[in-house]
Amino acid sequence: MAARVMEPMEISREDFDDIFGSSDEEMNNEDSDIDVSEVEDESDENDTSGSESEGDEPVEWTNRLRNIHMEDFTSPAGITFEIGNEAREIDIFKLFFNDEILNVIVRETNRYARQKLVGEALDKWQDVTLDEVKAFLGVSVAMGLNPLPSTADYWSSDPFLGNEGIQKVMTKNRFEHLSRFFHFNDSSVEPRRGEDGYDRLYKVRPILSHFNAKIQELYKPTKHISVDEGMIGFKGRLSFRQYMPAKPTKYGIKVWMAADASNGFVVNHEVYLGKQPGRVLANGLGYSVVMELMAPFLNKNHHIYFDNFFSSPKLLEDLQNEGTYACSTVRAGRTGLPPSSRRKLKREGEMICEQKGNLVYTKWHDKRDVNILSTNFNPFDPKTVKERRKKNGDVVHVEKPACVDLYNNNMGGVDRSDQLRSYYSACRPSKKWYKYLFWFIFDLSLVNSFIIFKENVHRRGRRTLANFRLAVAKQLIGGFSSRSENRKRTMKAASLQATTTPGNAAGHFCIRREGNARKRHCVQCKKDGRKTSSDRAKETIYECAQCGIALCKDPCFKRYHNL
Repeated sequence: MAARVMEPMEISREDFDDIFGSSDEEMNNEDSDIDVSEVEDESDENDTSGSESEGDEPVEWTNRLRNIHMEDFTSPAGITFEIGNEAREIDIFKLFFNDEILNVIVRETNRYARQKLVGEALDKWQDVTLDEVKAFLGVSVAMGLNPLPSTADYWSSDPFLGNEGIQKVMTKNRFEHLSRFFHFNDSSVEPRRGEDGYDRLYKVRPILSHFNAKIQELYKPTKHISVDEGMIGFKGRLSFRQYMPAKPTKYGIKVWMAADASNGFVVNHEVYLGKQPGRVLANGLGYSVVMELMAPFLNKNHHIYFDNFFSSPKLLEDLQNEGTYACSTVRAGRTGLPPSSRRKLKREGEMICEQKGNLVYTKWHDKRDVNILSTNFNPFDPKTVKERRKKNGDVVHVEKPACVDLYNNNMGGVDRSDQLRSYYSACRPSKKWYKYLFWFIFDLSLVNSFIIFKENVHRRGRRTLANFRLAVAKQLIGGFSSRSENRKRTMKAASLQATTTPGNAAGHFCIRREGNARKRHCVQCKKDGRKTSSDRAKETIYECAQCGIALCKDPCFKRYHNL
């Protein structure tokens, strides 16, 4: 029988070395007295740290995979204060917006009004109080729950349009005055551009500093934290306004945020001010943002997730050196990635995996190439299989590496916060950019409060965000009514001059409505059928202080009370 000739088989250099060993290794170790196994063990320990100590050979990318080493996350997580099931919604919200910061708003609002108003307008200005600021914020929250075409519509006399609850709290004019002069810092001493202490966020700095301090004081994040960007919509003129055409909110103020991946609680934030002269970012903007946001949480074995805008091999290695693991998508052209990162995959489920110490690079082809860089993913973790239906109806099974699910499951913390913040926003239209930043912080405080309330206060009933906001609005307002306060002040002033003012009826005082109050239809003229020459109902700026009804000063006031 003729002998069968075996056809030659092609194998890669890596497979050849696996079978026969490397000739370079044999030459290097042939005459050595060092135990090779000991060297390998020590190098393994150094590799798990993700760093290269002096004198060690630099770690290179390889497709020879091995298990990675991770320390357990053992830091305390969750709220740092005691809370019972009897706690009200306002009790949690006041931890973020306490009387200390609200008194700052009261002081600066009154100061700003006195800086801007002159003459008769200044004489008529009534200083706001702490209770009135709380009521103003409560009304703003209520407006977010019941959006109307314009602010004036909340005071409409049409029962199908106006909001009776808001109308009882304060007049439209008073609400507009508070909105106009709402302020958070003393503008008269603000450093100008080029001066020492110049701060582009000066007008809202007390609010930003207070909020950042409170969120880190009241809550400790769990193991997984996501880092991403958020946008505050604003189309006015502003030096650091950003344009992002791919985002739903294209124009506005960009804010970097870090949030607990498990629930969306924002644990740190930073407003992006654009390129700043004199500031050199040696490792790029994305690197700088992540390191600054994560500074309070380093060396605690947290796992951080971010997208390819921020990601680079150096960032993940430096985070690991600071006791923090990470997982991110990465752009294929980033410096420091293995050469295989530029290879294009074509078949669904096809995958490349290379390792450099604890740093693992994974390229996987789904509908397009997906690049994942991680220090918290074990390359030997089992893959999952997903079903994919073709256009012809055939079902194919595609393998998916575990790191893709790891990233998808933990990247959505900031998106979750943005989603909750977008519902029922208390923000009112304004020409001032810093007011949009204030309402952003205010809405974030409500969202963070809701997350704490939902996870820690257990009681019957639906605990939705809308119900939570409504409860906070009512509890902020309490029993306050600027209408009744104005009425008391007006009646007191009227009683002092009741005996000297001609035209007053016994026990009733005719007064002129304050400020820019609108005229109202005279009740007596309507009863008598009197109209203007153009056949319209007669209007008056006067009213009875006791009855609260509009009456012409003469003769309707006396006629109404003498009939």
